[in-house]
Amino acid sequence: RDVTPPTIDIDAHAISVGAVMNIAESADDLTLGGATTAEDGQEVTVTIAGTEFTTQAENGAWTLTIPNANLPAIADGDTVQITADVSDLAGNPATQATASFDADLSAPTIAITTPIATDGTLNIAERDDGISIGGTTTGAEDGQTVTVTVDGIEYTTTVEGDAWSIALPAGNLSEITDGATVTVTADVSDLAGNPAQ
Repeated sequence: RDVTPPTIDIDAHAISVGAVMNIAESADDLTLGGATTAEDGQEVTVTIAGTEFTTQAENGAWTLTIPNANLPAIADGDTVQITADVSDLAGNPATQATASFDADLSAPTIAITTPIATDGTLNIAERDDGISIGGTTTGAEDGQTVTVTVDGIEYTTTVEGDAWSIALPAGNLSEITDGATVTVTADVSDLAGNPAQ
């Protein structure tokens, strides 16, 4: 007589995309897993966004890797629901395990909007006094790091209210030579790890 149901869970740390799927991860296979007290060989049914997949219990655990081509359609902004079910040899079902992850499948943007050195040309006074560079972002959360590269040297600041700015002291500009064309770039990623386009 077996009247004790098994247990099953979904380990949040075993979900390969973590709490948020980003653009790069959306092109990869999805791996997840958890623990169960069901006997070895018992079928585990995992449902992701309404699509069922199966694997087996083994040594108190279960794992599942879903090829990217077999994943259900996941759109930007979706909260993807995951469930896992199993029964023991006697047919007792476990309480369903649940988990979820969000999908962030849109890249942020970043722009340099402040005219560099006022008119795009660094003069002697500006080189000696220092300059500020700033711009805007979309889709990058407050506190995200903005990396500004000036003449091959990196500086960092953070996003605040869809904007960013950084002051470059005079000492940082002293190596720029007369007549040089200085390349300035700005890069940022969102919390999900999507780099700006």
